[in-house]
Amino acid sequence: MGLKTRLTWFFSIGLILMMSQVISADERLPRKSSWPSQKCPHVEVLGSDQSDKIASYSNSTIEDPEPEQLDVLGEALDMLPDLHCKAVRYVVFMNRKNSTVDGWTVKSMWDPDKHSQLYLNTAKLANFTNPWNKNEVDKNPKKRATAISVFIHEATHLVIRLMQSQQRSSPYRTAQLRPRESNWPADARQMAKDVISSNRLETGVIREWQRIHDSFVALGLAAKYYGRDWKEKANKSVDDLAVDGFMTAYGGLNSNEDIAEVVSKAIIREASEKREDGACKVMNSRTKPGINQKDAAIFTKLGFVRSLGFISEEQYTSCVGNLKIQAPTPGFFSYSGSSIIKSYTGNPRAAFGKLEGSSGDSRVYSTIKADGVLSTSARDIPVTVDFVLNITQPKRISDPDTSSYVSYPRGIYLIGPRHNRFNKLRFWSLVKEGDLIVDVGQGIALVSRASNEFIEGSVVIQRVSNYSGGLLSAIAGDEVVKGNRMTFRYKPGNN
Repeated sequence: MGLKTRLTWFFSIGLILMMSQVISADERLPRKSSWPSQKCPHVEVLGSDQSDKIASYSNSTIEDPEPEQLDVLGEALDMLPDLHCKAVRYVVFMNRKNSTVDGWTVKSMWDPDKHSQLYLNTAKLANFTNPWNKNEVDKNPKKRATAISVFIHEATHLVIRLMQSQQRSSPYRTAQLRPRESNWPADARQMAKDVISSNRLETGVIREWQRIHDSFVALGLAAKYYGRDWKEKANKSVDDLAVDGFMTAYGGLNSNEDIAEVVSKAIIREASEKREDGACKVMNSRTKPGINQKDAAIFTKLGFVRSLGFISEEQYTSCVGNLKIQAPTPGFFSYSGSSIIKSYTGNPRAAFGKLEGSSGDSRVYSTIKADGVLSTSARDIPVTVDFVLNITQPKRISDPDTSSYVSYPRGIYLIGPRHNRFNKLRFWSLVKEGDLIVDVGQGIALVSRASNEFIEGSVVIQRVSNYSGGLLSAIAGDEVVKGNRMTFRYKPGNN
């Protein structure tokens, strides 16, 4: 097998379809900076006189960038989130005339010291910027936005490499394929460790991303990754792509490209006056309360990258529009339409690990509780809301502390004995007549954001069951069903 063939899968292909729309001159992408970058001054451009530091590719020529190219690069760098900035160490402008890629990163074991390098294909990007010329950019600013979007996309791949070098559980079968941490300085490595810790991602960002996506696929709320058939999906509308769970068709290639497309499109949308919309346009069109099941997958993915710090709160809000989890404080809230009809916010608390009294049960659970009053036609009943999710993931590593490798709950979960007996939502109280217990027998829970900062989501209650306490429990169950859409928020510090 030749080197060119072996390296095919090492390159992250930039999306080049659907990029030809002409934008009027009064919608220009604002020039925020020039080279060198103010935010990422450490980034170095490797030129033709430094070929010994650059990965070698057939039919390729290293180019020394023109001032206009550096101007675009400086602007792109200043848009990067902090960890992205730390992950990018070197940029190479390379002319690969026979390649279909816009940009790529190196992830091969043959070039282990080049995992912090970002490559831009000037031959391909010239179709957008011709070639990054100021006059051409002024005539069509979308080309500039597209070039910046490609850069942010590839920078996201470098962030993943940096985090993979720091996680305790390697996603690779052999140590030789693991990114070398020596590619990044100590402050970059520490920042990556902090993000891993605050989001419980010791088994890896991509593995968690795939698990989240698969949770929606299992319920028919997203499509399986398209794989190499993504080009056939390029003509799909943004509405249909959002239903499939993707920001763009290229994001449907695999989980690596999916996360890079979500991040790049969310960032460039806000900066380019919403010309790079993707699925953001779909979510901004929603006006009804609650999260539409068609949007749930892409909405959750945006929540994930927001928790990681890959996009800002402003960029997140710009993309999701009015689609927010309406949980104003820690606790549980029952809604009728857009109005809160019940709230349970007393003494919010949580546990993460094995359930009390569950000897012999190796599962790991996330438990959230809060107290409140359930008003019924009979009387007001003080209750505790108890929300339990089984978040055990397959053990692929050997470590006595298995729970430390389990991520926060994210994605979609079936709850109740009719769906999954390990996931439950229960309302219970000690009352004069005995134990009052109302279990949700059937429901769906969405956990859209989860980190050390907070966990939030919503529950749709489809049916209640498992009454105890006689008539009073039956009456209480009727009240629970009335507020059949609940939201919740919990701060891990509320233990």
